[in-house]
Amino acid sequence: MNFEDFESSLERFLREVGETNQAEQVALTEAFGRVLAQNVVASENLPLQKTSSMDGYAFVSLAKNETQDGCGCCDTNTHTPTHATPNLTTKKTELRCIGVSAAGGYDPNLAVKKGECVKTFTGALLPAGADTVVPVENVETNGECVTITKDVPRGFAVREVGECYKKGEVVLRSGVRLGFGELGVLAEMGKAFVEVRAKRRVGILATGNELLGFGEARKNPSQIYPSSTIMLFWLVRAWGGEAVILPVLKDECESVKEQILASLKSVDILVTTGGVSVGDFDFVKEVARSGEVLVDGASIKPGRHVKIARFGEKLLFALPGFPLSSVITATLYLKPLLRGAFEEKFSAVLAEDYAKKSGFCEFVPSVLSNENGVLSVKRAGKKGSSAVIDGLVKDAVVFVARRELKKGDLVECFKFV
Repeated sequence: MNFEDFESSLERFLREVGETNQAEQVALTEAFGRVLAQNVVASENLPLQKTSSMDGYAFVSLAKNETQDGCGCCDTNTHTPTHATPNLTTKKTELRCIGVSAAGGYDPNLAVKKGECVKTFTGALLPAGADTVVPVENVETNGECVTITKDVPRGFAVREVGECYKKGEVVLRSGVRLGFGELGVLAEMGKAFVEVRAKRRVGILATGNELLGFGEARKNPSQIYPSSTIMLFWLVRAWGGEAVILPVLKDECESVKEQILASLKSVDILVTTGGVSVGDFDFVKEVARSGEVLVDGASIKPGRHVKIARFGEKLLFALPGFPLSSVITATLYLKPLLRGAFEEKFSAVLAEDYAKKSGFCEFVPSVLSNENGVLSVKRAGKKGSSAVIDGLVKDAVVFVARRELKKGDLVECFKFV
């Protein structure tokens, strides 16, 4: 059997399926990690008016070669007129303080002329006419008289109108994953709710005569518990889906098809484990092939028998039964569908030689370490696609092997969550 290249199968699959167009409105307090469903456009400038970014005095700066006599409120008759330099307010400029502007306050009639200033605080609106703020540590005061003791450039400590964003500007784009920063921006815009993509409901269905339900007593030594079920449940939730575990399905041809089709009715995506290889009891693959097949195997190890099919608007992910295989194939295909992008990759130095065992693209569970500031990976201790201990615990990363690798090679890696 010829298997499709992994990258091309993933790209084609995501292109054909597309993103969900269903959206819901949630409170900002419930929106962390959700995906934005539409562009967020600023309805007004921020700031709305010029605002002080420091505690100080707001005033009108002098133009080039412009002179200013003393403010007339200081106890001196020996003041030399100030000569402005380009974009610089010369020290020893004297100003008369005519008022105060505090954060949260608003006086539409407050304005300054040349030679005047207003005491202002961080976050306060600048009075009309003012274009510069001199910090409190750069002045000396004597009653109403304020003398600048250190040069400040024109526009210093002033947040201009629309400095953060302007009215009509797209502030956040559809498809972005909302972190604390994005949610802070939405709060700053006065929003209490936000439109996000609806969570896909994902059913997880383990198949196999050897499997027991959680808590069920073992009747013979061939029976095992489905570790992949609980791992996939939490991975789906970590990737932004709504997960539900369904009862274990035994390997009986007619009941497998009947139960899979019935389960699809209650979920958006059904993930099955087992029954996709070439064994006599592998019935799930035939159910998948009865739908619109999107992926029918891929040139990957583990998990080359993975199958994805569409039944109307529902998707069936038929994954291998071995826990490591099912988790890796889910990470490769299901995660980018739920999160909206393939896992963010990073590079690390391979700590040991790696000999490929197949002609497929191999995804190798590994342990990540940081040695003197250098990220390195080495293969996890226990081998085999059924291994969970060492394979999926500790630092739980995967490196990609497309060829024979030598110690010191830079390899491509990704995490499960």
